[in-house]
Amino acid sequence: MKVVSTLALIAAIALSTPSHAADSPSETDVRVAYCLKLTEASIELMNAAPKAVTPMLESLRAQVKRKQEEKVGQLKDYLKSRPGVLDSPPAKEAVKTVDADARIDNGGRKSILDTCATSCKTTNPPPTPEGRSCIDACAKEDPVVKRLDRCATLDWLPKATATADTKAASAPTPSATPTPATAAPAAATGSGAPPK
Repeated sequence: MKVVSTLALIAAIALSTPSHAADSPSETDVRVAYCLKLTEASIELMNAAPKAVTPMLESLRAQVKRKQEEKVGQLKDYLKSRPGVLDSPPAKEAVKTVDADARIDNGGRKSILDTCATSCKTTNPPPTPEGRSCIDACAKEDPVVKRLDRCATLDWLPKATATADTKAASAPTPSATPTPATAAPAAATGSGAPPK
């Protein structure tokens, strides 16, 4: 009986102990925290920006904003299973630069590119392909660019975090009607069947 009560006590302590994720977040957890806050800051900057000068530019901004909102959803889905990550000291440290980084990114990284142009003894934009190569190589070494580029895509995010909408959209569905992707090749080849 004593063994059973000891095991029950150990189980109770284990269940009441805060999640290990909050105590020591993984590198992915910290990256998610940074990317989430960066993407949210980017959306805030888009919302605060004046209306674009042309309908086409406004439409482009709306598309970018939608993609950013989807990214926020994916990052938040990941964090649902990792409570406390955002409050962990490593995550708090990682997001300290988010506001400044988001402003640089929103400005087309101009300040970094201008600094690199000076270093490369050219102008931004550069008049030669060599100047472009030098500026690109220089910018890739900038710590802000490195942080921003880590959030450019979410390919690194564990696949288990896919949302139900994403799973439904990617699931194959039988259909007699050709999709736009299969209709164009079929029309080009003259057959009604999609290419194999």
